[in-house]
Parts: sequence; C-alpha cells; structure tokens
Amino acid sequence: SGEFYASEVDATIKHVKASPPMHAGKPVQIPGDPERATNIERSHHGIPVDEETWREMIGTAALVGIDAVTIETVAGINKAA
Repeated sequence: SGEFYASEVDATIKHVKASPPMHAGKPVQIPGDPERATNIERSHHGIPVDEETWREMIGTAALVGIDAVTIETVAGINKAA
C-alpha cells in the first residue's frame, strides 16, 4: 500500500542520514537536500547575479523602456544604502 511504501522510504532516509558523515561537520544528504537548502538561502537573500549578467539585464530592460531605477526597485536593490 501507499502508506507502507511511504513508511519504508521514511525509514530508509532516516537510516541513511544517521550514517557517519564522510566529512566532519557536513551532514549526510539525500537527493534534493542541496536544492532545498539553496531554495531557502535564495528565498532569504535573493538569487546571486554576476555583474555582466546584471548589466545585460539592465540593457535589455532599457530596450523595452524600463529604466535601471525601476529594475533595481523591483529587484529589491537599494543603491542609496
């Protein structure tokens, strides 16, 4: 049944995560753990964008009539701070 399968998966995950880590101080992870951690980090701190990509985004926005201040406001960037 679905409940049995789910309980077996949960037990397997607990077993794997209880294993000693390969590197001290770094937890044992299962597929999806790094992605979930990245999602949380980016939800709190935003998505990193390198300078060249940002310049291209500003340039593209300008082509359709959106000024840099508007883009920075939408992106949550406060240049005055």
